[in-house]
Amino acid sequence: GTSTTYDDNNGIILLNLTENNVRGKIQSELFLTNTDMRGLSLSGNGFFGTVPSEIGTLTQLQYLSLANNFFTGTLPTTFTKMTNVDQLFLDGNYLSGPFLPTVGTTMTNLESISIYDNQFSGTIPESLGNLKNLNTLYMDINRFTGSIPASFSDKMKDLRLRNNQLTGSIPDSLWNNNNSSLEILYLDNNKFTGTISTNLGQMTHLHELHLHMNELDGSIPTEVGFLKELKTLYMDNNKLSGEIPTEFGELTVLEQMYLHKNKLVQSIPSNIGKMENLRDLHLYTNFLTGSIPSEITKLQKLKGIELQDNRITGTLPNLAQSNLEKILIYSNNIQGTVSQKICSNKGLTEFKSDCAGDDPKVVCSCCTKCV
Repeated sequence: GTSTTYDDNNGIILLNLTENNVRGKIQSELFLTNTDMRGLSLSGNGFFGTVPSEIGTLTQLQYLSLANNFFTGTLPTTFTKMTNVDQLFLDGNYLSGPFLPTVGTTMTNLESISIYDNQFSGTIPESLGNLKNLNTLYMDINRFTGSIPASFSDKMKDLRLRNNQLTGSIPDSLWNNNNSSLEILYLDNNKFTGTISTNLGQMTHLHELHLHMNELDGSIPTEVGFLKELKTLYMDNNKLSGEIPTEFGELTVLEQMYLHKNKLVQSIPSNIGKMENLRDLHLYTNFLTGSIPSEITKLQKLKGIELQDNRITGTLPNLAQSNLEKILIYSNNIQGTVSQKICSNKGLTEFKSDCAGDDPKVVCSCCTKCV
C-alpha cells in the first residue's frame, strides 16, 4: 500500500510505496525536493539501475528501505551523508562493490543493517565496531572476504554473516562478555578455520548458533553447557574432533543438535537423556563407538535420530516414542532384533539399518530400507 505524510512546505516527510508494483529507475528529484524526509520505503517493487548519489541530500532520514528490488552497481559515496538513519534495509538486490567502509564513523545512529542477498564484496568494515547501538546486522549471502571485525556493539542481538567467503579464525572477542546479549549467530557456509573458543560459554542468551559448513577443528568446548537458552545448534560439516561433551545434558531447551560430518570419537554421552526438548539428533558420519545409551528412550519429543556411518555397537534401545518419524542406524556395528515396540509406531516413515543379506547384523521387520 501507499502512504504519504507531508510537512508544512508540502515536502514529503514519510513515503511508503512498499509492494506497489512500481517499476523503473528512481528519479533524483524525489530526493532533491524532499530533503526533510524522515522515512522512505520503496521495498518490494521493480526499481532498477544504480542508487542515485542525490540520496545523500536526505540528511534527516531515519528509516530507509530499498529492499527486494533490482538495484545494481555500487552505493554512492554520498550515502554516508544520511547520518540520522537508524534502520537500513538494502537486502534482496544486486548491489556490488565494497559496503560503505566508513559507515561506522559516519552513520553512527544505525541500529539495524540488513544487506543480505546482494553481491557486496571486499572486507566487512572494521568501523562497524563503532556503532554503539547496532543490534541487528544481516550481511549474509554476499561475497565478503577476509576476517570478522574484532568487535561489535555490546547491544548486538542478531548477527548473520553466513554464506560469504570469510576466512581466518572466529575472533575470541566475538564470544566474550561484551556480546553476552547475542541471541542469534549465523557464521555458517564460510571458510573459517581454527578452534571454537571456550569463551563461547559467556553467550548465555544465545538461542541459535550456526557454525556449520566451515573448516573448524579442535574439540567442542565443554562450556557449551552454559548455553541454557540454546534451541538450535549446528556444528556439522567441520573437522571437529574429540568426544561429545557430557555437558550437552545441561541444554534442556535444545531442539536441534547437528554434529554430523565431523571427526568425533568415543560414545554418545548417557545424559543426553536429560535433553527433554530434543527433536532432531544428527550425529552421522563421525567415528563414534560404544552403544546407543538407553537414556535416549526418555526423549519424548524426538522426531529424527541419524547415527549412520559410525562405529557404534550393541543393540538398538526401545525407541518407542510416538513422535519418532526417522531412525537411521545403518553402516555401524549395531546388532540384534528390532523390538516390536519400535515397529508398532505408526508415525515411523523412514527406518534404515544393516538388515540386508542372508545373515544380517540387524533383524528388522519394519525397516523401510535394508543396507
